[in-house]
Order: sequence, then C-alpha cells, then structure tokens
Amino acid sequence: MVGLGVGLLVGAVNGLAVTRLRLNPLVTTLATWWLATGIAFGITKGLTPFGFPEAFQALGQARLFGVRIGVVYAAAILGACAWLLHKHAIGNHIYAVGGNAEAARLMGVQVHQLKLRLYLLAGVTAAAVGLVLAARLDAGTPNAVDGMTLRVIAAAVIGGCRLSGGEGTVLAGLLGLLLMNLLTNGATLLGVSPYWQRAIIGGILFAALAVDGVTGRKRSTT
Repeated sequence: MVGLGVGLLVGAVNGLAVTRLRLNPLVTTLATWWLATGIAFGITKGLTPFGFPEAFQALGQARLFGVRIGVVYAAAILGACAWLLHKHAIGNHIYAVGGNAEAARLMGVQVHQLKLRLYLLAGVTAAAVGLVLAARLDAGTPNAVDGMTLRVIAAAVIGGCRLSGGEGTVLAGLLGLLLMNLLTNGATLLGVSPYWQRAIIGGILFAALAVDGVTGRKRSTT
C-alpha cells in the first residue's frame, strides 16, 4: 500500500505541475522520474534489497492456469484501458483533450480535472508494475528499467500514437511495443552489439517522429 501510495503521490505531483503550473508534460515526468530514482538510490545507498517474503514474491512469480501472473496483469490492464478509451464517455473526452484542449474545454469537458485523474492513474499503475517487477526478481533494483523510457516512447509513436495527442489506440501501442521487442531480439540473434542496438532504437524513434511530423502537417493543411 505504501508503494502504491508513493506512485499516487508522484502522479499527483505530475498532474498538478502540468495543469496548475503549466509545465511541459514530457520534461515534468522525466524530472520526477529522475527525482524518484535518486531518492530510491539514496534510501538504499545503491544496494539492492532482496529476500522478500514468499507471499510478496507470489505477486510476480505465481502462475494462473499455467500463465505467468504478469501476463494476466498486463491483459487485464490493457483490456480495462481499451474499454475506457473506446466504450466509455471519458474516452471521448480524453481524445478531445488530446486533440484540442481549448475546444474540449468550450464543450464542457473539465480539462484540468481529467488530466489530473489520468496522471494519478498513470502513477498508481506505474507503482503497481514496480511492485510486480520487484516481486518477480525478488529484488528492489532502482535501475532495473534503465533505458525503458525511450522504448516506451518509440513503441507508442510506432504504434500510431501522436505525441501532440488526440490519436492512438491501446492495441496499436501494444503492437508498437511488440515490434520494438522483435527488432531487439532479432538484433541480438544476429549478434549485433548492445551498443549498436541503442543506436538502432534511436534511429527508429527518429524516423517515427519524422513520419508523425509530416503526417501531422498534412492533416493540418487539409
């Protein structure tokens, strides 16, 4: 519960910074990520806590009908998010705010409240993922997901999510992530150095951003 509470707190800080202080969302979330990572390293003094109780380890190591519990969690979250975006009225509000926040506000959407709720949801979900990862590894490693930020951004853009907002689906984001993992695994099987893999991912992200920018300008002129 403390871990989930910390995630909720970070989400609240991000949401208030973006909605009230009008800070850049990407820079804000990167800053709080570094802040949280630094605090974790400071508390643990760079050491990795391990040897958690078996009940906690079961959160990430158990199986349900022969399937790893992490896969079950992921499927449940993806399904819930897809339903929320495409079957619930709040999904229309999310797309509207992403496409044009001012127009959404004029239509009666509570833009700031909606953004804050989404940041809270993102924070507590990220905390839950961290708990599951710690349970699976039986270790609390602050840098266990170093480099994942770039992969997530690249996966979202490759999957058709526009960084400016208003477009994208949960399934498309998942397919983008699977493609990223496929490319990484393929490069590993071909014997490509991990250092060059970073360059490949960066190049793919650059190309995806370029395509996103070109298609965005075309839409704005038509």
